[in-house]
Amino acid sequence: MSIQLYKPTAKMTGMAVSFHLRTTGNIYINFLKQATWNDKTKKGSFIENRNKPGFSTIIKFNQIEAASMLDAIERFYTFEPFHSSAKTTSRITFGPAEGANPSTFILKVLQTDKQDTTKKSSFLFRFRLARLV
Repeated sequence: MSIQLYKPTAKMTGMAVSFHLRTTGNIYINFLKQATWNDKTKKGSFIENRNKPGFSTIIKFNQIEAASMLDAIERFYTFEPFHSSAKTTSRITFGPAEGANPSTFILKVLQTDKQDTTKKSSFLFRFRLARLV
């Protein structure tokens, strides 16, 4: 199962996010920064930045982390896991947006290259959740 969300902007700060649930129970979240903006059609494109370092990334959440994200929504708190791979470290923040509508959440990733710590990439997506009753 996959869910894709995107928000292009005229300022070229847009982001596309895809959530992919695997049969293992793991969730993969793909981030892709906006590449272009067409002012005439008011549309942005993202595909040009796919697989470009610093412009796209994939984060894998295990079952416990995925459950913690759902718990953060339900109990309205911030969940902050830390991931480390051979090449990068990732500081992740998922929680309610400060001062915003109570149903607005932010998913943010700050990645740092382990070989050159001056190389950093950030990915941020703000979205509003509908409460299910």
